[in-house]
Amino acid sequence: MFSNWAESKDQIAVTIRSCRQSHHMNERHVVAQMCLRRSAVACACLIAFALFHAVVALGRSAMPAINLASAQILAQSVYEVTFETVSKGSRSGVRDPRQVVLRSQGEWNALWAQHVSADAKPVPPPLDFARELVVAVFLGEKPTGGYDVAISRAQRSDDAVIVYFRERTPAPGAIVTQSLTQPFHIVRINTDVNAMVTFRRES
Repeated sequence: MFSNWAESKDQIAVTIRSCRQSHHMNERHVVAQMCLRRSAVACACLIAFALFHAVVALGRSAMPAINLASAQILAQSVYEVTFETVSKGSRSGVRDPRQVVLRSQGEWNALWAQHVSADAKPVPPPLDFARELVVAVFLGEKPTGGYDVAISRAQRSDDAVIVYFRERTPAPGAIVTQSLTQPFHIVRINTDVNAMVTFRRES
């Protein structure tokens, strides 16, 4: 309907004045005449009058409440998710950079066995995979100390979880341990185990 729009605002104004002068009509009658005389703009006129009268009916006092309700809906769509550190440090059997999501006991057992391969802790900490999942960030092997990684926060949005983490590197000239390190951070998140998980690095 709008593809045939060829009326300038001056022509439309002339038509409205003509309708009012000839028939002494109010806005509703003008809309009806516009529908008859100029069908291409009928829908636009109807929508414009409807929106105008709706806003007037609400009144200015209702607008702050509407804005507040909209803000609350947006705030509810994204919210922080609590998490608990399972293990964090600079020594790990995982020597390649990796971001991991674990949803089952079998996956957790396999990762833990690799993670503590040089230690005497083969049994992983107990987790309830019916209501929580494990996420981990491994930086891989670094030539010295002074490197670190930390999962800083987690957010839930619909069926997705976003995990934020920060990396730290030693400053030039800093005194650090002259040995290989493998920084890591493993956390448990109390959330839907089927949620899609993405990782984002924070500066």
